[in-house]
Amino acid sequence: MTDDAFAAALTFSEKVHRLDAIRSLHASIASRTCGDCHFWMKPKCPRETNANGYSRGPGANHAPCGKWSEGTASRELRDHWRQELERMVRDAR
Repeated sequence: MTDDAFAAALTFSEKVHRLDAIRSLHASIASRTCGDCHFWMKPKCPRETNANGYSRGPGANHAPCGKWSEGTASRELRDHWRQELERMVRDAR
């Protein structure tokens, strides 16, 4: 292969990786999980139960219930991801 072919392959590879990172970040922003909820692992969580003195509840990646409310830390993280996504899209142009 010539140097031009290597340069073209490298450019294409970088673009694919950048688009994959954008896609992944977009999916992270859109997802809602039990662990993102304000009530997760707290007594007011409708799925949290106390069995023989031990708290039992859903894992962080479980689907959210009807009482789902976005937690403050989750909201701040999503805002950070949105800013990062905007930067990545802007730089990809």
